[in-house]
Amino acid sequence: MPRASRSRAKRSGLAIRLAGLAALVAGAIAAACSTPAATPLYSLVIDSTPTPPAGEQARQAFVESVLAGDLTYHATFEGNVFGAGNIVAVKGSLDVAGTEYQLAASYIFPEPPNASYSIRYVADTAWVRIDGGRWQDDEAFRASDTNSPFAFVTRDRDVQFAKTEIVAGERFHHVTFDRTNVIGLTQIRAANLANEDLKRSSFELVLDDHGTPVSGTARIEGIGRVSGQLQEIIVQLDLVFSKVGADIVIKAPSDPAP
Repeated sequence: MPRASRSRAKRSGLAIRLAGLAALVAGAIAAACSTPAATPLYSLVIDSTPTPPAGEQARQAFVESVLAGDLTYHATFEGNVFGAGNIVAVKGSLDVAGTEYQLAASYIFPEPPNASYSIRYVADTAWVRIDGGRWQDDEAFRASDTNSPFAFVTRDRDVQFAKTEIVAGERFHHVTFDRTNVIGLTQIRAANLANEDLKRSSFELVLDDHGTPVSGTARIEGIGRVSGQLQEIIVQLDLVFSKVGADIVIKAPSDPAP
């Protein structure tokens, strides 16, 4: 190729490369101009509230379900009554629907006969049956005598978180609260027990991650006269919960005594 032709070709290639570079620069400038301006940090809304631990979330969920006033569940229980050196075994079941409930308890004494006690609390009326007899309206029963385990939880701070544990690969949360009356001292069917007086009570409850009751232990402490002697009386019960949230209806007995 003649020298003049080679010179013109070089100049032409350089012009093409310069035109391409100019196009790239122009594109970058256009892209930069079209990019939205960065939001200043001071205008960002940052939620600094930490997420509560799982145990606290379960506690809160449980309290909310109780305070809603319509919690339903079934529970079975068994344990002992301690007094004057004697141990009386007790077992039974409990159904709760809001403020209404029914409870049936059997007492197994060291020597027969054994005894039973049942109560249904419906529409502000307590119906009681002793040893399988007729249902009677207990006019002395007060709403504060309730056997519903969670009835005395009336505000968030009543329930305290205790601990979280892993059992068989599942996570459970323990909470505690004072005041419970699963079995009242006056409902212990011992013929030689009188002048019962409640001193203190407590409940340790196990919840799942959703705040659903799984199991628990109730302890009721008081004093009473056993065969005339003033003695400490302790009721300790282990409960297992099921049918939480189920459709449970408590009905008044169909055969009350006239």
